[in-house]
Amino acid sequence: MPDLLDLIEFDIWHLYITKHSRTNRIPAFLRLVREGLIRNDSLYWKLIRASYEDSEQLYRSLKDLGHLLYPDNRPLHHDLMMIPEEKEHLDSMPDEFFVFRGVSARSHYGWSWTTDRDVAEWYACRSVKGKRKPTLLLGKVRKAHVIAYLGSAESEFIVAPAHVTMLGYERVTKTFDGFPHPSIITGEEDGLHNLLPPT
Repeated sequence: MPDLLDLIEFDIWHLYITKHSRTNRIPAFLRLVREGLIRNDSLYWKLIRASYEDSEQLYRSLKDLGHLLYPDNRPLHHDLMMIPEEKEHLDSMPDEFFVFRGVSARSHYGWSWTTDRDVAEWYACRSVKGKRKPTLLLGKVRKAHVIAYLGSAESEFIVAPAHVTMLGYERVTKTFDGFPHPSIITGEEDGLHNLLPPT
């Protein structure tokens, strides 16, 4: 059972982090770490998860996430980011598996990937702005390279961008409530590399 003082300390620092905007919560946590205020390993990894899940536009914090997820002066205990059921699910995955990522540009740099194609397509449409077109990326990852599995409805896997083998991409042609895209064109019309497996 978690120590009461640990829970109180988590709540205090988490409250501080959530006082920042969702685009600045990872940098806010990194400042705490660099000031030497997060000494407990269990607290450190739990706060990373909380900050990660509470954040938006994580592409703005790619380098900060790298420093936090692969710290130089702290043991790697990525398992502390997961609850037992999530660890079991990750252990049950094959050594290599396909993952998807939804973006509004061709850049594939990002730590969040999912095994659920529908989730990735939703995120692709959600992040569209201006003339950008929603794009679905397909990659392959090795289980040994997965930092954590977050067992929400999004079936999310955290993986360093360098550890994702890109296999292809295509435009998202479906629409979602609240995200109409009447000008979307198919991958064939745009000359994209449609390497995604059929569903």
